[in-house]
Amino acid sequence: MMKVRIGLMGCGRMAQRFHIKNLLLLKNADLAALCDKDEELAHEMASKYNVKAVYGDSVELLNNEEIDAVVITTPPKSHFGILKYAAQAGKHIFVEKPLADTLEECQRAIEVCHSNRVKLMVGFMRRFDKEIIWSKEKMDSGDLGKTIVINSTLSHVSTYGDYLKKTDADIVGEGQPSPSFREDMHLFLINHLVHHADIMRWVGGPVKRLLATGIFDGNNFSLTVILRFVNKSAGHMQFNRLINTDWQETLVVHGTKGSLYIKMFFPYLDTPTDAVFVSHELGSRISPLAVVNTMYKDELQYFLDCIIKDVKPEPDGYQALEAQKIISAIEESLEREAWIDID
Repeated sequence: MMKVRIGLMGCGRMAQRFHIKNLLLLKNADLAALCDKDEELAHEMASKYNVKAVYGDSVELLNNEEIDAVVITTPPKSHFGILKYAAQAGKHIFVEKPLADTLEECQRAIEVCHSNRVKLMVGFMRRFDKEIIWSKEKMDSGDLGKTIVINSTLSHVSTYGDYLKKTDADIVGEGQPSPSFREDMHLFLINHLVHHADIMRWVGGPVKRLLATGIFDGNNFSLTVILRFVNKSAGHMQFNRLINTDWQETLVVHGTKGSLYIKMFFPYLDTPTDAVFVSHELGSRISPLAVVNTMYKDELQYFLDCIIKDVKPEPDGYQALEAQKIISAIEESLEREAWIDID
């Protein structure tokens, strides 16, 4: 069995919570090296998981000719610099969302990967949520009829810290906390709302234009976005901070023949998404049978399969760029208080 030799870059929460453990579970992965600017942390993780090579500098890891591919889990502002050198070094690339900090960097990332003939995949893990895949298949099969409207909700909730106490109890190192929207609205949006920008485009197709408005009150806000898709269906996105409830993340799709109701749970837990298809025509409600959510493991397995089979992975750099165009249009709409067309 062919094994892909992986270098993981960035040993923080996402690496410790998911990617290191999952790479060690996948039979066609060889986690050959770890890298973190906090080299002591990298050594600690390498000792814990029996990884042989340790680096404190990304360039040194990328100069290792034995590495076939890299998994990048560093902060967003560092993504393009690492990705560019990785592509030039001939390494296939899996990078956690967002692809890069700016639209220009996203475009350059796509170009440098193309020119160096390396595969590029972006970690929009919800695309590997089995219940969301099942829901999209319902849409693609025509069971819902023509899509009328797609609504999504993502809220930062007052119970977030309680979730982290449970899921991050064994995380080593301080890491870099996510900025508040007051500190960096752009980074806040591309860190969080970009997931739903990608989902909306994945299930609804290209977005033609949008209008965003927000209510801001101290450290809290409510952001509402109206979307018009190229296929003439409508969309609505709501992004909130701070809601006094349990985890709130939903996707609802209404079609001419039926509706999909999708409730997602805190992604760091393995709780399966709850998806329900309601059909007036069939007079029924159906749901897929799910026991556990393995989306983080499944996305890495898919990335490895794409390398081994020499096929183009999805979501790729172009799809990540299109999701980030939605975020950029939201920012522009908030500033101009106007509808924004998306190229």
